[in-house]
Amino acid sequence: LTEYLTKPSIRSDTKDHVPLGQRIRLACKVNIRAGVHLDMTWKVPPNLKPAVSDARVKIGPLKLKPVEDAEHREVASRELIIERATLADGGTYRCEVQDLNGHRNYHSFKLHVRDSGEDYVMLREENNLDDINVRRNANGKTAPIDIVIEYRSYPANITYYWLKDDDIEVTAGHHGKYELNHSETHVKLRINDPTVYDTGNYTVFVLAGNAEKSHRMGVYVYAQPIVHMESMFVKPNEEVSFTCRSIGFPRPDIAFAFVPCLEVPWRNCSVPTSKNAQWDRPGGKGETQIAKSRIYKITPKQPGVVYCRATNTEGSETTQADLLISDLSDSVTLEKERPKEAITVGDHVTIVCSALVYNYTKDITFVHNDKELQESDGVRLKYSPHLYAWQARLDIDNVQPEHEGPIYCRVKTIDNAVESRAFHVEVLEPMAPMLVSGKSNQSLSVDLHDPLKLECDIVGTPDPKIVWLKDGEPVQPDESSNRVQLTKTTLIFEYLKMDDLGMFECRAENKMGTIEKYWKVDVRTAVVRKSLIYIILCLFLALIVAIVLVSLFYCKKKKEVKAMKEAGIGLKYVNLSFSTNNVNVHPLQHPTAFYHNHIDSGSTQYVDPKKHLNSKGYVRHSGMQNMGMVDSCNTEVTAMTSVEELNEPYLQMNAEKMERGDTDYLANLGPPEEPAPAAPNYVNGIILPLPPKIRNDKDYLKMSRAKSESEESNFDFASFNSDRHSPTIRNNLDTSPPNGSKRHKKRGLPEEIPMLDGNRLSSTANGFNSDSETEAVSPKPRERTSKHNPEPEYMNVKNHKFVGRGPVSDELGQGVTQEAISNPGYIALSMVDEKRC
Repeated sequence: LTEYLTKPSIRSDTKDHVPLGQRIRLACKVNIRAGVHLDMTWKVPPNLKPAVSDARVKIGPLKLKPVEDAEHREVASRELIIERATLADGGTYRCEVQDLNGHRNYHSFKLHVRDSGEDYVMLREENNLDDINVRRNANGKTAPIDIVIEYRSYPANITYYWLKDDDIEVTAGHHGKYELNHSETHVKLRINDPTVYDTGNYTVFVLAGNAEKSHRMGVYVYAQPIVHMESMFVKPNEEVSFTCRSIGFPRPDIAFAFVPCLEVPWRNCSVPTSKNAQWDRPGGKGETQIAKSRIYKITPKQPGVVYCRATNTEGSETTQADLLISDLSDSVTLEKERPKEAITVGDHVTIVCSALVYNYTKDITFVHNDKELQESDGVRLKYSPHLYAWQARLDIDNVQPEHEGPIYCRVKTIDNAVESRAFHVEVLEPMAPMLVSGKSNQSLSVDLHDPLKLECDIVGTPDPKIVWLKDGEPVQPDESSNRVQLTKTTLIFEYLKMDDLGMFECRAENKMGTIEKYWKVDVRTAVVRKSLIYIILCLFLALIVAIVLVSLFYCKKKKEVKAMKEAGIGLKYVNLSFSTNNVNVHPLQHPTAFYHNHIDSGSTQYVDPKKHLNSKGYVRHSGMQNMGMVDSCNTEVTAMTSVEELNEPYLQMNAEKMERGDTDYLANLGPPEEPAPAAPNYVNGIILPLPPKIRNDKDYLKMSRAKSESEESNFDFASFNSDRHSPTIRNNLDTSPPNGSKRHKKRGLPEEIPMLDGNRLSSTANGFNSDSETEAVSPKPRERTSKHNPEPEYMNVKNHKFVGRGPVSDELGQGVTQEAISNPGYIALSMVDEKRC
């Protein structure tokens, strides 16, 4: 190195990192004497070979620029630009300068090429420290703390900020506490005059482009504890809590000790450190990194001193707090001790001035009418060990009006300051008790359970003392109940009992005399109130009306039951079979039916339906009333209902028809304009087709056999003949002959199932079956007429348009078409549960 050449410097737009594919721009500068000729060259990696310009590498010209404010000095500079940086461009770059005399100098710069083109920030503490620990030096001072964070980023321009303990922003200033600065490679925070309160975590946040990074440093300033605790003033035998807080690092432990002050009169026994103190076990609850607190509880019987000592590795510190005890309401009090009531002429008056011994001396004086009262004026001074106070008493015998006016008590503190209190004396003329209003003797008639209020309106001077008596005994209200409330002048009963009746007395007494007031309380003669009579009468009338309505309803129901029995209809269940008995269904409408599998017959025993079959193998209607369960064994699809709203109109219509001997008025309706759709297949209330699970169930019985099924799969109901007739047959036919084989229609009764005209009945080829042995022939639609026909005919249209219904086998096994309005209840089932049927 010579005096002509100084060491050059290299500066990069992206510092020492550049993303892959970005431009590398390095500038070399050197400060030289003006007029010196030099050569500046670049060497690049690998192996520091001389840089050569090409399509990607460009070497700029040598530039000279005068230095401001420096005569005869110049700055020589040359740039090196490399486009589209590759990983091979990473390494050491060197800038060398040489003058004509052969003097040389150089500077090396290491550049890293990142394999990502995204923005980034990298941070680290310059010395790779995690924490900074600081202690005071020998002279008691602490050197400033410097937190230096080295950073690398792309882009090079950054913004940053500092936080303490994640919530307090650190800014420059704070009375010179903090200093913030940064360079091209470092961010720095300086803490001046550090104390234990500067202990904490300091975090720097650096932002470059879209990238952000943070780095945290722990700073710990070691210091001995600082302790704080306040004095407490309580009443005797009252629990008190002392809270001691300590700050230091390391966080200190806290111990307590209590020393009572036993001297009489009390004297402050607190000392900076007590040798007689017995310390408890150290502990405490941590609040922050440097703070800890602990609570000390005590129920004192005498005053004393509470000590708190905090200790850590840097030392210990002790503080103390006074525990003061007294029943006084204030540090200085001035009050009348007697008389308790108002002062009247001739009374003996005592006024007491009290001052706590903890803060005041025994220098206490009374002043009245600008005159300081002496011992001859009735002033006495003493110490009260119970109150821990100095007391001065002023006694005035036979007080007179001239004693009226303010009396002052002046007390000197232990700091020689004077405090005063005032009490105003008012002297009244005495007056014996007297009754303000009302009579002194009253009689009261009351109702039991009514409230009662007795007022003792008696006045006097001084205020008389009032006592309440009942039958000569003091009234003692029950503390557990509010029924009886007693005040000075009022006695209140929320409600009266028999025990409350008697003679009540209010006795008032003061120094001038006594007076009494009496109340005789008895029960008023019982009188029934009119309102109660009206209520009873209304209830009685309502009961009569209810009985009449129930009786009418019962009679009506009884008549209906009788009519049903005469008509042969069950009491609970009505046969609403699709036999069109008393119902002429429009062929375009599907009849609505309620299917019930369970019939409440009062018994849960299963009844075999085989015992209730007619000659055609079908279950008679009469058998349904006797069966406890109607299931798939019932081959007649019979509409059953137990709903009163459905039964009652049908029953009433049948009963009226039977009484008049009229035919069904629906028979007057003519045939429909077009046939009705096929009746749905109802099996236990389910409309087919059924799911496979139900279809394959053994309790499911098919209405008819399919063509593909064998005869063995069908149940032959015709083989189960029974001599027992259905309710319709039994009700309409005369079975009175002994042999019971002849059947004669009862006189006066119409055909109960006159679905088809009698002269058109032939065989079962038309697919119609009923309870009777007679089978219907092919029916013909009846012409519409408005003329009353005593012998009604019922239509039965053949199902020539509707083929949705499966065929039904006749007696010869040949399938026939099911007619649309023929009774679906008489369709034979294909399968029967052999175990149940």
